[in-house]
Amino acid sequence: MAPGNGKESNYSDKTTTPLVQLQSKDHEEILNVIDQLRSEGISKYINLPQLVVCGDQSSGKSSVLEAISGLAFPTKDNVCTRFATELILRRAPETNVTASIHPDDDRTQAEKGRIQQFKSSTVDLQQFAVIVKDAEKWIGVGRDGHIFSKDVLRIEVSGPKQPHLTLVDLPGLYHAPDESQTAEGVEFVESLVLSYIQNKRSVILAVISAKSDIALQKVTAFTRRVDPNGHRTMGVVTKPDTLSRGSDMERSFLNLARNKKVEFRLGWHVLKNRKYEERHFSLDQRRDSEADFLASGVWASLPRSQVGIESLRPRLSAILKDHIIAQLPGLITETQQSLTETDVSLQRLGNARQTLADQRRYLLRSSEKFTALVGYATNGVYFDPFFGDAMEDEGYQRRLRAVVQNRLSDFSKTLEAKGMQKQIIDDEDADEDEDLEEGQIYRSAYMDEVQHRMRRTRGRELPGTFNPHIVGDLFYLQSKPWESIVMECIDMLLKDVQKAIIPIIEDILDEKTIKGLLEYIFNPGLDKIEAALRIKTKELLKPQQSGHPITYNKYFTESVQRGRQEHYLSSVRKKIKAFFGKNYPISPLSEKTYTFRMESLIAALGTQTGDDMEWFACSEAIDCMQAYYEVARQKFVDDFGNLAVEKCLLEPLAVIFRPQVVDTLPDGVVENIAAEDESSRLERGRLLHKRTKLQESLLQLHRLDRHNVTGADESPYLDDDLADGHDGIDGVGSPTESLA
Repeated sequence: MAPGNGKESNYSDKTTTPLVQLQSKDHEEILNVIDQLRSEGISKYINLPQLVVCGDQSSGKSSVLEAISGLAFPTKDNVCTRFATELILRRAPETNVTASIHPDDDRTQAEKGRIQQFKSSTVDLQQFAVIVKDAEKWIGVGRDGHIFSKDVLRIEVSGPKQPHLTLVDLPGLYHAPDESQTAEGVEFVESLVLSYIQNKRSVILAVISAKSDIALQKVTAFTRRVDPNGHRTMGVVTKPDTLSRGSDMERSFLNLARNKKVEFRLGWHVLKNRKYEERHFSLDQRRDSEADFLASGVWASLPRSQVGIESLRPRLSAILKDHIIAQLPGLITETQQSLTETDVSLQRLGNARQTLADQRRYLLRSSEKFTALVGYATNGVYFDPFFGDAMEDEGYQRRLRAVVQNRLSDFSKTLEAKGMQKQIIDDEDADEDEDLEEGQIYRSAYMDEVQHRMRRTRGRELPGTFNPHIVGDLFYLQSKPWESIVMECIDMLLKDVQKAIIPIIEDILDEKTIKGLLEYIFNPGLDKIEAALRIKTKELLKPQQSGHPITYNKYFTESVQRGRQEHYLSSVRKKIKAFFGKNYPISPLSEKTYTFRMESLIAALGTQTGDDMEWFACSEAIDCMQAYYEVARQKFVDDFGNLAVEKCLLEPLAVIFRPQVVDTLPDGVVENIAAEDESSRLERGRLLHKRTKLQESLLQLHRLDRHNVTGADESPYLDDDLADGHDGIDGVGSPTESLA
């Protein structure tokens, strides 16, 4: 644990010597595999582990990289690297330098080809600045207002004193434009840096200059944005010799190096850069000057594993190796997922379709898949992976049979609850304290309306009877809401069908073919299906809107008899109540002795006036209407489901794109639908290239995983919490502490 007063860091015990042999062949192989994947462009498809070096301009970042690699980085004041530089260091008997440029993906093929032809005028380690200048000229930095570039300079350095290490050096962050840097460049560099460090598989090496308050250095805010808890960041303090001995700033930066001010899981490291007057020092002289300084004053209190370039090299090498091992399972999973998605996209595109036969064959295979999936969806067979999870909206919408069944059940309930123009409430069920809801009417009031209508529609019926047509008139009035309810159901069913078949089309066809099929087959076919569905529904509605009611359902007679009996009992009850007057018992369960003449009671029960006969006829007509309404409603629901939805919607949908349809398509239509355009050919080529790269990468990652004998949990620097759930560009980190 680092000495010093105050709070001890939670991570202070994580900066010990690595447990693995740093320069072993296994170590080299691990880094080589990742570097090879990166050089082959696999990072376009999956995020690879990397160690990213970032810092503000003039923070001493270039001097740090020079000390690590032995390359003479450009170190002019106020001038930063104009593009990302990938630095690959490997131990080997012979010293060798190789330089290449990986062009930005947004460049044209011609530009990519030109940039990939780059050859530096020198491969001398001491002339690295010349290599950088050559790359700037080749890329075009400084021409046409292009100050920075997204191209990547890749430098591979091998030698007997090199560590096994790979770094990505990024342009320095700066606050304001000057004569050599524009305001647009500020945003470009920030965007470039964020694009690297927001990758959760990036270990961030944040270079902090002791010449400036940490709160004023952009790099600290950037690292906190993407790594708010400091799980994958290591800090490097440079230029500690510029601090006045014994000053508050020196004490603050010492606490920073002890991981007390801004805590990083990977801790901090202190380096002394060459002064201006030491610019001609060799690397050995630089090392000796640094060692002398860090062995004196307050810096001597820090562990030797946390100071000096000699301990930084193996420390970074071990961190990167252990980080890669920790990320291997996730890398393999992500690569496999990307490979699966690529295969699905290729299946959707199909094979190359240059000839008419190829095009028709592609449509035939697609129609077979479509017909099969639609058949599964309409028959309620959901074993295919396409249907996904029923508990998710997307999975449920693809289960067309389930959606339709539920839609028709809701339709039946809605028709039962809202299908009547007027809901008739028996007077005996009325609650004096409650008002009627909209659309409700008491039976007595409804009988008044019916009685008035019967008088206005009289035919040759005898007194005390009713015109049979009155039942139809009353029913047609009551069933008026049916049309709007069923049409609303049709609209929703058509949307349900669209939500079900569009994913099927998108799953098996490419975008260009989808447009052609929608134009020539699906849209015309769905229009015909919709027209047939609406015609059939109107046909089913017609008997409910006009004509004479006809039914042979015994439920009708049973219902009429039941209603007749209920109303007869109600009439008898009223007459008995009138006969006994105030002596009538309040409770129907009460027992009481009455004295009355039987003849008088019989006379009271048998008394019937002309008005009573008219009332009876009116009541009979209403009972017949209500009984017929129930029979007709249930029949209409079944007929709509069977004759309209099943026969006119679902069955035609299953054959809308069957192979027989493809067989009958004219050659010109087949070509218009299935012929490949240039974008499809390019997309297939891109996907085939991507699949090849992913397959090769997956083999290498599996081989690396099988040969990995050092578990990531043994790492002294990284633990299982590395992939922190809060890491992300939108994460809000704790405020950076000022060292003033």
